[in-house]
Amino acid sequence: MADVSKKGIHQGDMVTLIRAIKTSLNGIMEHLDDDTGVTDANYEALWALDLPDVYVESQGTGCGNAVLIDFLNEAFTNYNGVIAKLNLDAGITAVNFAVLTSTVGEKLAIFAGMNQSDLIDALQTIITGIATLTAKLDADGDVNSTDYAASYDVTDTVDDSISG
Repeated sequence: MADVSKKGIHQGDMVTLIRAIKTSLNGIMEHLDDDTGVTDANYEALWALDLPDVYVESQGTGCGNAVLIDFLNEAFTNYNGVIAKLNLDAGITAVNFAVLTSTVGEKLAIFAGMNQSDLIDALQTIITGIATLTAKLDADGDVNSTDYAASYDVTDTVDDSISG
């Protein structure tokens, strides 16, 4: 597990974690575009994450709060955009994705003055949201692929406990 917790954050591990989240979300969108059970084929074009930028990714040693705030805003916005798009996709009729998975990003206001505890909670919310989304995609009868969770769940976690 990366050294990312409410007790402290190793900056290199933070970059690794946000890079993994970006890779996961972008992979889900690309997979949705390729899935023959999903009608729309522009998930990646509309909702792929651009952040963190190339400099942060190539250096891999750390990132400032501004980078993290921008990343979280983009991740929450794009995640919820994908959820809304899945709800409107004509090929998917069995599950209301928004009711089941759109909890990511409910507290965007915290980012104006984010503290370490809020950051860890936000990262854990994104990781949990990805896992919920991939499980629903795998279980949905209209979606043809059943390897979303195996391919795109973020395997690393954050320690969101405040004790020891």
